[in-house]
Amino acid sequence: MDLTVLRRVLVCGACLVAAVSQAHLMPAQQGTVNLQGKAAFVVLAVPVSAMPQFDDNRDGRFSAQEMAAHRDGIEAQVQAGFQLFDAAQSLQLDFIQASEEQHESVDASGSLNAELLAPAGARHFLVLMKWSWTRETPRLRLQFNLFGKESFEQQFSIKVLREKQAEVAVLTPHHTGHVFFRGSAEIFQDYVVLGVEHILTGWDHLLFLFTIIIATQAARSWRYWLAVLSSFTVAHSITLGLSLFGVVQPPVMAVEALIMLSISLMAALNLSYTWRVGRVSTSTKTQAAIVFVCGLLHGFGFAAAMSAMGLHADYRSLSLLAFNVGIELGQIAFLLVVLICAGLFVRIRWMIVFVPRGRLLLNGAILLLSLVVFVLRVGESV
Repeated sequence: MDLTVLRRVLVCGACLVAAVSQAHLMPAQQGTVNLQGKAAFVVLAVPVSAMPQFDDNRDGRFSAQEMAAHRDGIEAQVQAGFQLFDAAQSLQLDFIQASEEQHESVDASGSLNAELLAPAGARHFLVLMKWSWTRETPRLRLQFNLFGKESFEQQFSIKVLREKQAEVAVLTPHHTGHVFFRGSAEIFQDYVVLGVEHILTGWDHLLFLFTIIIATQAARSWRYWLAVLSSFTVAHSITLGLSLFGVVQPPVMAVEALIMLSISLMAALNLSYTWRVGRVSTSTKTQAAIVFVCGLLHGFGFAAAMSAMGLHADYRSLSLLAFNVGIELGQIAFLLVVLICAGLFVRIRWMIVFVPRGRLLLNGAILLLSLVVFVLRVGESV
């Protein structure tokens, strides 16, 4: 036998032995990557609904006949949806095999059961792979896009083992990549950036902050801003932590609707103050208390976004803290930009009509918009 062919046979055999030892009753929506020397042995339990084009009878299962007929196409799509990199350089795929195997499955109710292969097949299938690289310790990066269509198939857990080290990544359609075995400083930096990005792209949270800003005159002291922003920070930090650690987890759509209601409340209060006296009539303590109550709702909203992105499995507290820091930096940046722009506008007398008449117009528009969106979100949640 040719030495090259023999080598490939031995590699495939070693891959199968290492992988099958992990594959028995592999839980659905999960995978393992075992790093040994300059090779990675991978086992995945992939949902059939991630590849509906190969499900000939549309029953949500792969039978032995369907797997045999479409094995090449299935394996090609797995290769496209599961990629390993050493930093920016793609690693080499030496072996891949998709098969219909017995495994544990999670149904829509969240119950775990063992799916035995019936003639109809199972809702998940197993994939065995072997990857290799040239240098000793690669900076392993994973890109994943093999999510199913059902809501309980929108998270995929990957566990990577390297000697005595182990790290778990929870991947979602909003968080499809992960770099393994990073230091705590890198993880902190990444989640700070995620927090900044989330607050600056979350228009409902920014709109709430904007209602706080236009409730007052620019002459307010830094103590006022410190008190109000601190109350919002403390409030959303409480509910963010409670939700992410599973203590309280209200329905996402209900939270999103109530966030819009909190914006309506702030805009209505602003209208009442401006209409009555033409200036802010609340004390700093009262305003901070109102913002605190609303901030509790916004914390649940942040938690929903964070759940979609995923906490770092081995640095949960650190990634939560960093995400919170990013949110604070983002809202401070937004506050400074708005105050600077407002000051410039007043200096050139371009927006002098907005005091207080302009605040009436702005708060009226915000109240109308937030109520419309609130009604739409309530309709979606029913």
